[in-house]
Amino acid sequence: MRKPFPLVVALTLLGPLACDRGEAPAPPGDHTPRSTVALSGHVVSGSPAHLLLGAQAAAATTVELDQLDASGRLVAAGVADVGVDGSFTVEAPAGATRLIASAIAADGSVVARGLIDATGAAGASVAIAPLDAETTVEAEVFLSMIDLGVSLEAANTVDVRGRVTAGVAAALVAAAEAGIDVQAELTALAQGIALAQAVEVGIYAQAGIAITQEAMFEATVAAAAQLSADLAAGADAATATAAFQAEVSAAIGALVGDAEVQAQAAVTASLALAALLDATASAEVVVEAAIAASLELNLAAVLEAVTGILAEAGVAQDLLDQIDGLVAGLPLVGATLEQILGTIRGVVDMVAGAGGILEGLLDDVLGGDLLSDVVDVAVDASVQLRVDLAAAISAAIDANGMLDIGLAAEMIVEASAELAATVAAEIGLLGDAVSIDLGVSAVIAADVVALLQAILEIAP
Repeated sequence: MRKPFPLVVALTLLGPLACDRGEAPAPPGDHTPRSTVALSGHVVSGSPAHLLLGAQAAAATTVELDQLDASGRLVAAGVADVGVDGSFTVEAPAGATRLIASAIAADGSVVARGLIDATGAAGASVAIAPLDAETTVEAEVFLSMIDLGVSLEAANTVDVRGRVTAGVAAALVAAAEAGIDVQAELTALAQGIALAQAVEVGIYAQAGIAITQEAMFEATVAAAAQLSADLAAGADAATATAAFQAEVSAAIGALVGDAEVQAQAAVTASLALAALLDATASAEVVVEAAIAASLELNLAAVLEAVTGILAEAGVAQDLLDQIDGLVAGLPLVGATLEQILGTIRGVVDMVAGAGGILEGLLDDVLGGDLLSDVVDVAVDASVQLRVDLAAAISAAIDANGMLDIGLAAEMIVEASAELAATVAAEIGLLGDAVSIDLGVSAVIAADVVALLQAILEIAP
């Protein structure tokens, strides 16, 4: 059973305010031809997923598929027995998206769940990710997003799977074992991911790029299918997840067509998620794991934008390789928040510190003191953005305690634009003070430092 979250969320996105069970599948006597796909999977034995669902540990006996209809109700779409080894094969509607697989024990309790992004073409056999604590969190977050009123088209399940990692699941399991209301934590995470997705779309729109979460879902669903297939085949989870993250980043990059805008959207979305979790989640371990997962998903895109800006400015490849070398020291998947932030601090020092890349590149144009002033402007802007995000979230909660994520996203996007304009104006004033048109050189420095420093401001 889902427990209500203390904040009632009002979204400007279209969608129902709750999802509930619909009618059962057609009775056996209905022989209407159906186009189906065979979904195969297994329920992981010994998984603590049941703790996230308020259930007792028990073996699953059946798996039920549910599909959200146009009104947001969950409608049964298939059922199958679970073998003694945990395996199952269930028939699912072909061409369907965003299904939920629920592993059900003999007493009727749900002991694990999983998201199925897409079923595929009729007649296909599709492997889904093993149902465990991580897939349960993914499914619960998605269902909570729908409960909160996010429309199906605005709820990008591939992005949800990218932002929910084994580390996030482990943190939530630990919270459950400590007696923390895990449903409240799941709902807070769902709000944060819904806000992050809305902010991404807003940043793209602000840059004149019309992209929806549905378009991003369609561009990345093949990567999610491959991840599920790899995990089902027993592939190393870290390797499979890293490949998934890289494919998602590349697919979004191809859709956006501007690496710097993609990075700005990713960083601002992660900042928004962090600020919201700071305000609504009570378990610090969950907050840190969720922020680390969000950064991990987008870190490659951000650093690609940074190195791209520097490369266009004429920085030698061997220096850019040094940045890549710092990042290579991180674990493939599952880095802690402190590990990620420590790496970014190293990159900031390499790029903007004394004797760093920017000094070597721009010192002749700006001079040491002026370059330092430009860097300070960018750092101050990043600090202010975090403050403005927290204020936007606070302002989006009305007198009745209702949080409007659509409004919060709009205010966050506006704050981002205003700060960019402020940085440009302050750089102009620095140039006026010394009768120099700082031009492109200062923009290079400010853009690079602002992107990197914004990541450091994500820390709770």
